[in-house]
Amino acid sequence: MKTITFILALFFQISILAQNAPLKVSVTDYSKVALEGEQVIFIHQTTKQEIKGVSDKSGKFTIELPAGKYDIKLKSVGDAQDYSTLEIPKLEANQFYTEMWMEVMISQPEFFTLDNLHFASGQATILKNSYSELKELLEYLKLKPNTRIEIAGHTDSDGDDNANLTLSQKRAEAVKKYLIDHGIKESRLIAKGYGESKPVADNSTNQGKAKNRRTEVRFL
Repeated sequence: MKTITFILALFFQISILAQNAPLKVSVTDYSKVALEGEQVIFIHQTTKQEIKGVSDKSGKFTIELPAGKYDIKLKSVGDAQDYSTLEIPKLEANQFYTEMWMEVMISQPEFFTLDNLHFASGQATILKNSYSELKELLEYLKLKPNTRIEIAGHTDSDGDDNANLTLSQKRAEAVKKYLIDHGIKESRLIAKGYGESKPVADNSTNQGKAKNRRTEVRFL
């Protein structure tokens, strides 16, 4: 979904004692445009404690990290992408932490596929095993209140063209309804069915058909 392309930490002396290391994080795209609603997750390798920060309108947030080694992940829909690690050294006697700055640059996707979203065969009924993925999408959109998306439904080439177009539209609308029912404003959502018109794989194989039966989220 996203690619973290660059990260930089700078350290500056501060005059106050701190039990935890203060970390200021800035999140931008390649053009240095601040990105709002990006969640960066720091997972302590030993305790597995997760400390999360979400960028504000200026693309920044501040957190405090106890001593230890951390895995850094970037929250996305369906998973959290691994990026790197960070170590906060343990304080010795008469020592105190410096202030840490971290810059994260992200290549934003134009769209992504809801890989774990499934419907009943030939219907627009969302299967129960899909709701964890929809919950991830819901949380993602709540982090980004100014983001608008198109929910794009696609089918394979089996059956009548018009029937496939109708089915893809109904499936897109089912996802839209779920999001609206859970608090996302309708003005942020467009549901669009494309039927079999935009395949991404060969419809002559079962594997290709499975790839073509998909729901995408496109950023507007």
